[in-house]
Amino acid sequence: MEKKLVVWIDPDDETSGIFEVSEKVGDVYYLKNEHSEAEAFEDEIQSLEDTFCCPQCGNIDIQEQGWFYVNSGTSRIVDMVDNAPIWCDECDGVISSGSVTCDVYLKNKNN
Repeated sequence: MEKKLVVWIDPDDETSGIFEVSEKVGDVYYLKNEHSEAEAFEDEIQSLEDTFCCPQCGNIDIQEQGWFYVNSGTSRIVDMVDNAPIWCDECDGVISSGSVTCDVYLKNKNN
């Protein structure tokens, strides 16, 4: 059986990242990666194709520049800055190449 990889967005914001699904029972996923094991609910799971990460280390705790309307009373991003560098918390620095989706990161890492 081919292993299924997903992105878990930890509601406690402690161990979010790319995980292998060990088992799924109902709407609960049993996950593991090289750092930890976890249980997650279905609404906390995202696909590799829809989640951006650092192209160097795969960390999903990244920051990108974005445009928002300063006088709208909200901080909702209305557009991202194309080809802008990102900040990666794990690398503790600016990554000039910008972010990639997690599936692209894994393909590049395995090549």
